[in-house]
Amino acid sequence: MMARVKLESHVSHAVRARWAVPVGASGRDALVRHLVYAFLRSDPEGATDWIDSTVPTDPDELRTMLDFLLTARPPAPLPEDIAADLDTLLEAEATERGIVDATEIPPLAITDHVPGLLGRNVAFWRGDLTRLRAGAVLNAANSGMLGCFAPGHRCIDNIIHAVAGPALRAECARYMTWAETFDPTRRQGGEPAGRAVFTGGYHLPAQHVIHSVGPVIEDGRKPTLRDRRLLSSCYTSVLNVAHAAGLGSVGLCSLSTGVFGYPKRQAALVTLETIGRWLAAHPDSRLRIVISLNADVDVAAYEAAHSSVTPAQAAAATDVTVTDTAYTSSNTSITIARASTGSGSDALTYYAADVVASDATVVRSAFANNEYGTNITARPSEIAAEHNAVLAVNGDYYGFRTDGILIRNGVIYRDDGVREGIALYADGRAEVYDETATTARALVDAGVWSTCSFGPALVDGGAVLQGIDDVEVDTNFGNHSIQGAQPRTALGWVGTGHYMLVVVDGRDEGYSRGATMTELARIMADLGCRVAYNLDGGGSSAMYWNGGIINRPSNGGERATSDILYIAQGA
Repeated sequence: MMARVKLESHVSHAVRARWAVPVGASGRDALVRHLVYAFLRSDPEGATDWIDSTVPTDPDELRTMLDFLLTARPPAPLPEDIAADLDTLLEAEATERGIVDATEIPPLAITDHVPGLLGRNVAFWRGDLTRLRAGAVLNAANSGMLGCFAPGHRCIDNIIHAVAGPALRAECARYMTWAETFDPTRRQGGEPAGRAVFTGGYHLPAQHVIHSVGPVIEDGRKPTLRDRRLLSSCYTSVLNVAHAAGLGSVGLCSLSTGVFGYPKRQAALVTLETIGRWLAAHPDSRLRIVISLNADVDVAAYEAAHSSVTPAQAAAATDVTVTDTAYTSSNTSITIARASTGSGSDALTYYAADVVASDATVVRSAFANNEYGTNITARPSEIAAEHNAVLAVNGDYYGFRTDGILIRNGVIYRDDGVREGIALYADGRAEVYDETATTARALVDAGVWSTCSFGPALVDGGAVLQGIDDVEVDTNFGNHSIQGAQPRTALGWVGTGHYMLVVVDGRDEGYSRGATMTELARIMADLGCRVAYNLDGGGSSAMYWNGGIINRPSNGGERATSDILYIAQGA
């Protein structure tokens, strides 16, 4: 049983004397005790609502009690002497914790060899935001904007308010009173999600705090497109505020990933993609953006996410032009062509996207809802829009299977080789390979950027492969590849950094009957492909171009699928 002293005890006049800075350990403990008694005396009834009538003698427990008292306290003014003593304590503790300058944390260009603006401006830091000397740090606020009133809760909102001191809560209260005069609905709804509020930093090493309310994901549901846009809006607003204030640095936390329930990995991807787009729109900005990662799960989420961020967002292209049939930039060119042959019942129509990229990793993959797993689907146009794609086709519907080798954007997701796959290398090469003869790790070590696992291979060495009309694709599910003339999607490789994406329409007499596997292979070979590979087809076959689907999916509309291949705007 820990030793306690009665609440009725009093602090001597000597202890109550003005505290010198720096405060030593014994002086600090005495100061903490004095403040505990001062707060308890100022509101004895409120204090006894949640704490017993004794005060611990252990210094750590005593400091915890002071935190509890401050957390539960409403934003009312403090007596001047108590405020001064609390300021002394908080300043002393800030010095003891140590301070890290945001500008001294190496950016991703140094730590992870990330190119372009993202590598230059962004840093990952395994540390506590309350130790960061920066122009501002981000607080994951709730809609009440007054901090967390739950004693002992370890949310970032509580931690920031505890270190900054009660003056931060008081400023937030003034802001909410002001905001409610212009928008009375806030008295019930509070601060809307997706915005940013700028306040002082007080006892934080950061000069300012930028507060933002993120989306709430209740009951373990999947984030919707609206949720993702709200989260993106949060970070965009924070960066806009930091930029407008002329700050040199900003420290970011992971919004909404605590009690708000946003899956960490998906949130990390949204965060980095948003930062990438913001930097592309502000290429001259030298704002150092430090992302604080406090746990192993946070580190893993961001390491996977930054491998999936569009290089074009990291190294923004210049001279970007988009038309109905073409995309050109300093890095990439895309030409869209529509071809039709035959007539009547023999009519065949397909769309071909000719892609030439100076950086082969601009050919990227994205999962439905930014989430890896089976039976997670979304319409290709939704996935494409979320990733700011200019061009996209449906992928290999990886989520329909539990096997195959799955590497996307340099990240290994599945390593269970069973069939023939295609590998795209970061240096611009491509090859058809036997999954059973290698491993995902060996492929990544050899420079593979992405794989697809569907099949069959259509072209190898520039030659149409034989017997492909009889290949069984999905025997593990009791299904077989659809034979005959059908809608199809294919990925082809012409040469270094040169790709063809083709979608064949079908099941629409007089417009397009579809293609057999051999016919699809001949189309790819005629387009100059040295390697070509069949992707998911049928009702899944879809090509997205600059805001919408340009082919005619056989289902009368898009069919949800688990993934896409795409090129982003700005690539």
